[in-house]
Amino acid sequence: MNILVAYFSQSGNTKKIAEAIYDAIPFYKELKPISNVNDVKPFDLLFVGFQIQVFGPADQGKDFLNVLCQSKPVALFITHAVPDTFEDLPLWIDRCRAPVPETNVMGVFNCQGEVSADLISFAQQSDDPVLQKLGEIGPTAEGQPDKTQLERARSFAEEIISRFSQFTATKFS
Repeated sequence: MNILVAYFSQSGNTKKIAEAIYDAIPFYKELKPISNVNDVKPFDLLFVGFQIQVFGPADQGKDFLNVLCQSKPVALFITHAVPDTFEDLPLWIDRCRAPVPETNVMGVFNCQGEVSADLISFAQQSDDPVLQKLGEIGPTAEGQPDKTQLERARSFAEEIISRFSQFTATKFS
C-alpha cells in the first residue's frame, strides 16, 4: 500500500498533525506540502490536511482536493482556531469535505491549532461580531495541537488504514 500525507500549513499546526499521521503509517509513505504534489496516481490512499480559513477550507486545500483528489480515497485532517464545541465548526468542516465526492471521504480529523497574536488582535479589533468572538477564543488555543491531539491524529491514521485495508480486502476477494 502506498500512502501520501499532503498538507498546507501556514503556522505549523497542520504540519504537526501531518507528521503525527505520517509517523503512524506502517506502509510505504510520503510526506509533502501540497505545493510539492503534482500527481497522486502512485498512491492508494491520501491523507490531506489544511486549516480552516474564512469559515471553510483554505484555498490551497480546496484547489488540491478539486484537482487531484476526485478519484482517490481521502482522509482529511483539518486544523482550526476554535474549540471542538464551537457552534459553527460542523458547518465549516462540511465545507472542507465538499470538494471531494462523499463516497471518497474515508474520514475527517479536526483539532484546534494555536492562533498567532497578530490574528487574535485583528479579530478582536474587527467590527464583525463573529471575528470578535474568534478574537476572544483565540488565546484558548495556546499550545495546540498538544500531545493529546497528536495522539488522536495517530489513532485516526491507524483507524483509516484499518478501514481502508478491510475495504480493499473485501473489494478484491
